[in-house]
Amino acid sequence: MAAHLLKHLARNRIYVESAGVRPGAPDPFAVAVMEEIGIDMSAHVPKSIGDLHDLSFDLIVTLAPEAQHKALELAHRENVTVYTIGIDLKKASAGRRRLTQLAEETGGSSFFIETVAELASIYQRIEKEIRSQYLIAYQSSHGTADDGFRLVDVKVRSGGEARTLRGYYP
Repeated sequence: MAAHLLKHLARNRIYVESAGVRPGAPDPFAVAVMEEIGIDMSAHVPKSIGDLHDLSFDLIVTLAPEAQHKALELAHRENVTVYTIGIDLKKASAGRRRLTQLAEETGGSSFFIETVAELASIYQRIEKEIRSQYLIAYQSSHGTADDGFRLVDVKVRSGGEARTLRGYYP
C-alpha cells in the first residue's frame, strides 16, 4: 500500500519499488482500501525483498515487525547506515523502540518529532552527521568459512564516542 500511495503522489519523479516479507497474492483488503481513494493496485504482484534486483535504496518504509527485521538484515548485508524519524510517537511505544533499534544497530540515529514542520532541522542534522563520518577498516583474523553475522565492539579512549554498526556479514 505504501509503495502504491507514494507512486501515486510522486508520479514519475522518484523510483519506488515494493517488496514484502514473502511473495504471494495481493491482499484483497489492501486492494479495496486503495480502490476507495482511486488507486488501482489490483494487478500488483507482491514480491519478497529477495526478489529485488537493485538494493541501492535511499529510503525503506516498513509497516510490519517481520518486515522491519528483514530491513535490518538487508541493512547489515549491504552495510547501510539507517537514520529513522518517528512522527508523533508515544515515548514508550513499540514503534519507537523498533526505530531506535534499527538506527542503533546500523550506526545511525533516531529522531522523534511532534510535527512534520520539524523535518527540515532533522534533515540538516542528518546531513551534517553524514558529512562528518569516517571509515575504519578491519580484517578479521578468524579464518572460518562462516558467513553468519559477526558482532563488532568499538571502544574509544579519552572520553570519545563512536557510533558504529552492530556487526557485519563477511
